[in-house]
Amino acid sequence: MKKNIVFGASGLVGLTFHKILKKNKNFIFYSKTNKKFKILDLNSDLKKFPYKNIDKCFFFSSPRILKKNFTNNSFKSEFEWIKKIILNIK
Repeated sequence: MKKNIVFGASGLVGLTFHKILKKNKNFIFYSKTNKKFKILDLNSDLKKFPYKNIDKCFFFSSPRILKKNFTNNSFKSEFEWIKKIILNIK
């Protein structure tokens, strides 16, 4: 059975999503820091990511929307995260 993956489960949107779907066993929730979920740093190498056969991927990981994040290109890292995910979980 194909799984659904949620990245950024410890953020506001991710926590709400988890609250609604926590009884659904087809969803796997990932966070960078919250040990309540599976831990995964999106800056790391995803070639050894255990789930390759994914039905849906929800991406709630994002740098905070602050003025300083726009000036130092923090959103470029978000683009790189999404690109890594797409290339490694086809």
